[in-house]
Amino acid sequence: MSAPTFPTTRTVRLLALSLSASLGVVGLTAASSLGADPAAGGRATALAAAHAAVHADADRKHKKKKKHHHTKIKNRKLGIPSPHAVTGPAANQASITWSKTKGANRYSVLWSSGPYGKWPGPTTYVGPKWLSGSTRSATLDISGLGAYQLSPAYGNPVFMDLWADNSRDRAPRHKSKYVAVWPQIATPAAGAAVRLGQYNLDGISQNWGADAQNIAASGANIVAVQETNGSRGDGGRQVASALGWGIVNPEASEAILYNPSVFSSCSSSLVAGWSTATCTTRAGSKTFRVTSVHYGGTNAQTGAAAQATANALPNDGMPTIIAGDFTSNREPYGSAEQAQPVLVRNGFWDAQASLSRVNANYSTFNGHKTASPNPSGQGTRADYIMMRGINGSFAYHNVVNTYGNPSDHNLIWADIQIP
Repeated sequence: MSAPTFPTTRTVRLLALSLSASLGVVGLTAASSLGADPAAGGRATALAAAHAAVHADADRKHKKKKKHHHTKIKNRKLGIPSPHAVTGPAANQASITWSKTKGANRYSVLWSSGPYGKWPGPTTYVGPKWLSGSTRSATLDISGLGAYQLSPAYGNPVFMDLWADNSRDRAPRHKSKYVAVWPQIATPAAGAAVRLGQYNLDGISQNWGADAQNIAASGANIVAVQETNGSRGDGGRQVASALGWGIVNPEASEAILYNPSVFSSCSSSLVAGWSTATCTTRAGSKTFRVTSVHYGGTNAQTGAAAQATANALPNDGMPTIIAGDFTSNREPYGSAEQAQPVLVRNGFWDAQASLSRVNANYSTFNGHKTASPNPSGQGTRADYIMMRGINGSFAYHNVVNTYGNPSDHNLIWADIQIP
């Protein structure tokens, strides 16, 4: 019987390396049990560690890829919210409603006094920051929001943005577009019905006949006008004549035109240099005054002119209206020096604070061009009807693209009642 043959040290070393490559630590154990030298064991240990590191790195990449894939799936499942603007359920409230958004388990409603959230300051929410997933409406009370120019007298919309979120998801939140929401107002006091207009006739174009046709088609029965004087004669007189109406202060660039079948009298005066008519209705014998103005310059200058007008008008309890081209609009948002907020602080209401509005999403200045609605839901305004002693209107109408835009301003009118 021949003597057994034992493997050499070199053979053992090769066997250990081979086993460690396929079995990791098992290879190291085999080499050790066969009496491999310490150097061979060290090399096997290093190889096993490197092999384990490769596997660990591959495992991390696999998990990362799986995580990203999971996020994309969740992101696709979360829908885009779609709010609907509604007037509030009660006076001085504005609301939005929405249907369930796919994948959402909570909602957030942001509000702003400026379109697209442009009003300066911190983010403001309707209610708590997060509403439950079963919530389908949110209502904002504007009564105490005068600092944001949102209290009822301003007649401004509130802009709301709906966010949908899943608190258990890694996906980004989805938001809607801002929507303009017009607050509900209390029904104005009853009285003698008047449809009062405001119209810059454009003394450059001087399309007096078309201006008269525009007024007649509107159904207005008293209109404050500006830029009545031009090289082709006195536009105020020509428009009044075409309508068969009377005119207060025909020599002035700012005048008041009125329908004598609706008003028994309209007396003339000047207040702070502006034409003013004190008129009495035939129905109900209600008396009120109207001042026609045309402010200009910077926002601060229009505000100063408005303050001077308010100071000069008697505060005797008679319903009083300031109508005109104020030049300024609401920008920059957050500013309170323009004519409109100045008059609100003096007790006036904007006629756009109304039970109904038509074309409020168009600018009142057209520049003799075809108008397009403002995507924010609120058009810029140069023209205003401001009222003291009359808290809101029954209807407000911005007359858009009528008779080829005879003026570079739109005629606006409001249905009001003189208490």
